Amino acid sequence: MRKTIPILALLLVLGLTVVQVGCSKDEDDPVTPPVDCSITVTTPVEGRSWLTGEQINVNWNRTTGDNVMIELFKGADLAGTITPSTANSGFYPWLKATTFGQTSGEDYSVKVTHLKDSDCSDQSGLFELIDVSNCWIQFPWSLKDTIPDLTAGNDFEFEIVWLSEHTSGAVDLELWYEPYLQNETLAGIIARDLTDSGSYMWTVDSFNRGTDDSYRFKIRDVDSQVCGDKSITFKLIDEGNCSIEVLGVNEGHVYQQGEDLSISFSFENSSRVVNLKLYSGNIPVTGGIIADNFDTKNGTVNFIWNVTDFGHSGPYFERFNIRAWDSEDEYCVGKSVKFAIAQ
Repeated sequence: MRKTIPILALLLVLGLTVVQVGCSKDEDDPVTPPVDCSITVTTPVEGRSWLTGEQINVNWNRTTGDNVMIELFKGADLAGTITPSTANSGFYPWLKATTFGQTSGEDYSVKVTHLKDSDCSDQSGLFELIDVSNCWIQFPWSLKDTIPDLTAGNDFEFEIVWLSEHTSGAVDLELWYEPYLQNETLAGIIARDLTDSGSYMWTVDSFNRGTDDSYRFKIRDVDSQVCGDKSITFKLIDEGNCSIEVLGVNEGHVYQQGEDLSISFSFENSSRVVNLKLYSGNIPVTGGIIADNFDTKNGTVNFIWNVTDFGHSGPYFERFNIRAWDSEDEYCVGKSVKFAIAQ
């Protein structure tokens, strides 16, 4: 008799094995589908403004890796390629922004595109890019065409003129004092954030520095401070300087908290309306406003101050002083002698 049982058992095992190899995964354990590519640009922020040469950070959210290309658009047109390929990390520092030769405008945008899927891209909102790479400002005066002597006062005006190209559209004008072989100092601000029209009618003022022949004009682009010029020196005559003396304080005296101190003033060419503030050395005391717009024109020449250090925590408790500003002339300032306030 032939032994068939072992053969049947072997065939049964082989059959089960074949069936198992050919089976798919259970429906409850499906294969995870591939992630679709997605890019969403988050910066540059719509409506922001940048200068050429500044760093603009490009940020985006993404769902895949690989590399991306970043481009600059002006309106609907490609202006230039910021980088042809960089890691799809969600961040790229554009170290020195440029318009790629295009004009300044508020219609720039950045586009990020996946290099393996051109349909996977996104574009930022519109922002402003100002080309100041070729900014140039110059005063026309030279030693052959000098600035005439100027006289200060409300009845004296002088037209400050300049030439410029590729500015941000606004300039700062300042008056500087530069005596021979001494460091220059800012005398006063003529105009801030002035529209770059090429001229400005200035009511001549020495900002209470007085008559001297060592003044200069300085002009700078508001957004690109390295773009500017300074004029030759000229003479400015100002015989009507405003001055204030703060009187009534005893030098070195220790005043008690709550003590009444009578402050008086001496004026010259002043509006006689003053603002008073407490200083500790050259540091303004936080919250230390003693008086706003104290008017002495009505015959009241003394201000009675109830002494307080306004909670000052230091330093210089022995170097308090009171400073007075003319309410109509921020450059007309006087200060008292030094005193202390008991702690």
